[in-house]
Amino acid sequence: MPTIREVAEKSGVSAMSVSRVLSHGPQRKRCSESVIRRVEEAAEQLGYRVNYHMRSVRNKRSDTIGLVVELDIQKQGNQTGDWYFAQIYDGVQAAAQENGLMVLQVRPNPGENNLSAIEQGVHFIQERRLDGLVVIETTDQREKILAVAETVLKNIPITIIEPHLKTSFNEVRFDHQAGVNMLVDHLASLGHHHLLWLGPVNPSKVHPDREQQFLKAAFARGMQGQCCHFQWPENDHVFETEIQHINKALNDFLDKHPLNFTAIVAYNDLIALAAYQVLAQRGIPIPQQVSVTGFDDSHAVLGSPSLTTVSHELFEMGRRAGHITIDMISSSSKKHKQKCETISPKLIVRNSTGPTTPLP
Repeated sequence: MPTIREVAEKSGVSAMSVSRVLSHGPQRKRCSESVIRRVEEAAEQLGYRVNYHMRSVRNKRSDTIGLVVELDIQKQGNQTGDWYFAQIYDGVQAAAQENGLMVLQVRPNPGENNLSAIEQGVHFIQERRLDGLVVIETTDQREKILAVAETVLKNIPITIIEPHLKTSFNEVRFDHQAGVNMLVDHLASLGHHHLLWLGPVNPSKVHPDREQQFLKAAFARGMQGQCCHFQWPENDHVFETEIQHINKALNDFLDKHPLNFTAIVAYNDLIALAAYQVLAQRGIPIPQQVSVTGFDDSHAVLGSPSLTTVSHELFEMGRRAGHITIDMISSSSKKHKQKCETISPKLIVRNSTGPTTPLP
């Protein structure tokens, strides 16, 4: 098997430079593009492969970060949630690959110890099976567990994505208010004045203020905003069941009220596409008579017409969380200042919104 020294001789650089390039760690940035190219070409020609076991022993690191996924999405059958976690995972994976690390999904262990995913992750760090964690979709219970972890492990490399409670760990948040404002501004630019909010009675604790921000934004722009609510099905997060609950709520609303709005602002894309079904059944064309917007950009391209929405930028949130955790792992400092980043939304205008038409 080729050695680092042989790669160094073939590429014409020092063994230290070869190690920096092939480790894909922070030290790689100290090498020029020319050196990186020569080393990678030499390694490829010689068939050199990094011995990750030896590198881990030498660096006293596992070169692996954990992605804490508390919910069993596949068991719940929640396609929106599955997409949500997958996008974040891809972002964390991209950050890890850029630094020569691997990602391990950490899920609950319902076995003998009945450990939550975050408890599993903390144990893995204590056992040095993981170097750091990225935590997504936390709840009150898991936030308390994180608070306990703070007393157990000081300066633990953890980044939390969209926490709804404040912690001393690194955080990556999303600007939901800016996203709602973008949608309302877009509809205002098209001449809409009468908007309908379509969303759950019990929204996610991660972003419960979308509805309030909608009402605030509409009022500030001299627009009329009203709300149509539905109840998420308890203990049944199957895609079809959720659609049924949304459709019933909107149908009941339209049965009791005349068509007194020209645009629907939905809590997320799934809800917007459910509204598509109701409007189609009632012969209300989109966007000729009613414009529809979503949020997240999860199912937006599946609708007909394609859905105007706000991108949640989940891949970028995962990528940033991964980089923050990796930077903390790589730092030689024993004390770390908390990093908090907010990811900005992007308005994606498609074919479900158009100029307003007079109300009937």
